[in-house]
Amino acid sequence: MTISRQAPGKTLLLEVFYCFSIVLITSLILLLLLAQHLKLPFLEIILIFFKNLQVERSYNSCYSKLINDRHPYFYLYLIISFSSLIAILANFRFKNCKRKDKELLGSYLNRPFIIAMIVFISTISVQSIHNINNFLSKDIRFRSMSSFEKRYFLFGSVYAFAMQCRRYLPGMHVAEFDTDLKLDRDPGMTTQRRLAYFLYPIDIRVHPPHKAVDVHVFYQKDNAGAFVPEGEIIRYKLDEESLLSSRVKGN
Repeated sequence: MTISRQAPGKTLLLEVFYCFSIVLITSLILLLLLAQHLKLPFLEIILIFFKNLQVERSYNSCYSKLINDRHPYFYLYLIISFSSLIAILANFRFKNCKRKDKELLGSYLNRPFIIAMIVFISTISVQSIHNINNFLSKDIRFRSMSSFEKRYFLFGSVYAFAMQCRRYLPGMHVAEFDTDLKLDRDPGMTTQRRLAYFLYPIDIRVHPPHKAVDVHVFYQKDNAGAFVPEGEIIRYKLDEESLLSSRVKGN
């Protein structure tokens, strides 16, 4: 009696297809339960899940939007865990375990690895497609922009305010910075550092006491004009909260 054996490559493809089917079914069940919990349409929760997997990049880090106050990867770990458990229990025979079953035990335990790789590759694929589309859209948008327009797009009024201050008051100056923003936390901390970078050589950083302050920079300071020191005039005014003042020549 001849026992037919499948080629190793074909067996691997069947294993991958089997594991992929389990991952797909487990994912749909999990998302269905999540949709019922959040009282959202099933299709909408699927779109939210894939959208939140698309990692958004900030200036210092990457972050994902939460789903029901949990990171999207939390649900990926659940999918991997339950899919692996189903794959093992569906194939492992606890009773009358024959020698053949013992020999296949290694392949049963390899299925969690295959499942993890399927989820990992799927996640990377979604993120890669998003990153490529994001890059191409920005490349088309930025291609025709000037350097000022590009920086203004990225940094907004902070950059525009700093450039106008340098335009109306060129040269080296020691400045005192005043704002209602909290500089020990974001967004105030980041805003202050960006202003310090773009304003230079108008220096709003901590400076030695022997250097006399000759400029005042107000940014997002309520009624900033009321705080302009006596003997200084307003050189540039973005709005009622953001302006630049300096001493009158000869004072």
